[in-house]
Formats: sequence, C-alpha cells, structure tokens
Amino acid sequence: MTRSYQEEPSEEKTRSMAERLRRKNERRRRLAGPRPDRFERPLYNTDAYQYAVSVGWISHEERDHDDALYESRRRRSLETSHRYGQEPKRYPKPLTNEYVPEMALRVDTDRNLRGSASRLARFLMKEAYQKARDHRGCPRTG
Repeated sequence: MTRSYQEEPSEEKTRSMAERLRRKNERRRRLAGPRPDRFERPLYNTDAYQYAVSVGWISHEERDHDDALYESRRRRSLETSHRYGQEPKRYPKPLTNEYVPEMALRVDTDRNLRGSASRLARFLMKEAYQKARDHRGCPRTG
C-alpha cells in the first residue's frame, strides 16, 4: 500500500543520513588529496564546483561568498531584464470616407497594422470593391 504523502524521517534516520554523508565526504577528501597547485576554480553551481566543495578544495566561506554573489546577480537580473514588454504604440486613424483604391495607401501607411493584417485588409477591400461596385460596401457575417 502506497501513501499519498511523504513521511518525515525520524530523528535517528536523519542523524544516520548525516553521518553517512560526512563519511562519504571524508573518503572523497582522502581520495582527492590536497588542493592542486594549479587549481582553477570551476564555474559556480556546476558538478565540478560541487565536487570541489565536497573534497574541501573550496572552503565553506568561499562557497557562502559565491552564493551571495549569485543571489545578488540573480536579483539584479530579475529587477532589470525580466520585465513585461511595453504595449506597442497605437496611432489614431483619421475618420474619412475613402473609396477602396485610396484605402490601399491607408493600409500601407497605417502603423498599427502588421504585415499579415495589412495583407488581409487589402484582400477584403479587393473583394468588397469587386463585388459591390454600386454602393461600395461589403456584407459582413459576424
């Protein structure tokens, strides 16, 4: 029978897990040996960085300093670059009763319309102009 929630580990289990982790890091330190003479600090938060911290090549003070730097950069980045985009400018259109050939120029110069919208407008005007020449209108549906 499976449970739908995760049980909190007991205090004894937590202690034994911490002890196993401590022994594992001690074995790593013995195997890795002292910090190499030409040790190049790996990039923060990579596997190589985590390994260097676990074997003691990067001290906990250095790691805390790197954590603080990372958080300050992250916060600054969120404050400056992850903003909502500005609304595009809308330009008012003059109300005139134009006939369709002039309307084509208006569609070309309208800065509120993008490429596909102006093509669609041109197509609809062509249909209206060809089918309803007497009253220059187009029956709409919807």
